[in-house]
Amino acid sequence: MGKVCFKMTEPGLRCRGYQFKEEVVNRCDAATCVKEGFHAAENPLDCFSYYKSFKSSEFWLCLADGEVHEELTDTKLSCTELIFVKRLELWEVVAFACQYILRHPKRRLSDRVEKDMGQTNENGYVIVIGKDPLGGCAVGGKAIGLVRTDESGTPVEFAVLTEDAIEEGNVYDMAGKVVATL
Repeated sequence: MGKVCFKMTEPGLRCRGYQFKEEVVNRCDAATCVKEGFHAAENPLDCFSYYKSFKSSEFWLCLADGEVHEELTDTKLSCTELIFVKRLELWEVVAFACQYILRHPKRRLSDRVEKDMGQTNENGYVIVIGKDPLGGCAVGGKAIGLVRTDESGTPVEFAVLTEDAIEEGNVYDMAGKVVATL
């Protein structure tokens, strides 16, 4: 059925001059990370290494199939078949990123994850991990992902607070309760 992955594109499903199509199998001849094939990432946060702005890009949940080659430096992959399943809203990207952290507790955290406390960034989100993680809503904040760890530092649960539940200037806990102001 394919490997679940994530891809950011230019508006209109374009990437480096290639026009992708939604909900069909996009095919190419070979897959080698950095060189050829369709590129995506297993960790949604790794997509921000290649496309800096969520606001001027599209973020997609995809399935990679055919020949799949995985990069060793992050979760980037290259494949010969890529299906664009669903365009994601920012809160969904944050939820998938938190879920990824829970599913892969031994993997290195993205440098886009804050420890213990953080505030929404220029893309409108923050993901914070810690025993009692706190997330602040700065100007333009749209989504806060909080990942709680146990005493050993292993992620055990997460919460996503969306823009309808957060207000600029407030700091939130896992329950969505305001615990401080910025």
